[in-house]
Amino acid sequence: MTGPTRRAPLVLNGVWAAMPLPWNADGSLDTGALNELVGRYAAAGVAGAYCTGTDGEFHTLEVDEFATVATAFARAAEPHALPIQAGTGWLTVRGAIERTQIARDLGFRAVQVVPPFWVPVNDTERVTFYRALADAVPDVGIILYNTERIGKVLNAGQIRALADAVPSIVGSKYDGWDREEFAAICAATPDLAHLPVDVGIGPSAAYPTKGLNSWVVNLNPAWMMDWWRAIEAGHWAESDRRYTLAMALMTDWEAMLGPLTASSALAKICTRAGILPEMPLRVRAPYRAGTEDDVARLRNLLESEYAEMIEQPVEASSR
Repeated sequence: MTGPTRRAPLVLNGVWAAMPLPWNADGSLDTGALNELVGRYAAAGVAGAYCTGTDGEFHTLEVDEFATVATAFARAAEPHALPIQAGTGWLTVRGAIERTQIARDLGFRAVQVVPPFWVPVNDTERVTFYRALADAVPDVGIILYNTERIGKVLNAGQIRALADAVPSIVGSKYDGWDREEFAAICAATPDLAHLPVDVGIGPSAAYPTKGLNSWVVNLNPAWMMDWWRAIEAGHWAESDRRYTLAMALMTDWEAMLGPLTASSALAKICTRAGILPEMPLRVRAPYRAGTEDDVARLRNLLESEYAEMIEQPVEASSR
């Protein structure tokens, strides 16, 4: 494995951009669009970005394709000193280890790892999975990808048990919708950094959110960063207002989508309507991609109902 090897500081706070992957017509990675997107994230001042999550189509990538994406992403981020993460979860222990080793060799300090999900693992099997990963790659921080896509969101006791058994676990990404559940997780594991998805539960004074995993960055990074500054200042009324607005947008937008359901397709529509108008809309088969009409519908919705969330695209800090 060749590529960037400089290990940036481990950063787990602030706003993290969920990066969709741009594909060329022949199925190869569009590195020009990827470089531009990373540059615009850096120019917007986000804390970091991550690739190969759900929006980054990790579930469609063979290990050699993952290596190609992770290498290009690390190279694009290095000139900006932008902290990065990668999603390295897989259906097998070996698959997760291989992807995490690739990320480690490229200088990634942290990875987001969903447990095996086709046949959901029980509590003992989940510990076995993460312990095997940590033993194989002990010098990379593991962020538990805690999502309802695995069958059920892990509760506070399950997260605490995993953190006690696997010292490499440094945080969790919460992709649920229950504020009380998330508050309980934070209270049970104050030693971990918890980064919820921004339109899932929204930050609150009731729990110590250290950051956000954000798809809104792809639409309007300046609006998202203003939200984060309100959170840091403890302006919870403003934070709740922005959370409510983002949730309303997502609800109204989803009502317009029909059979278009792939998260990666939605992320690319959002990116094309926002931070990078040149973003290719293609997604990996068999999933359905968005169209120019889908982009136009989102733009019209923003203009008619959510004008506050419209902004001119951020220019990259370097080309």
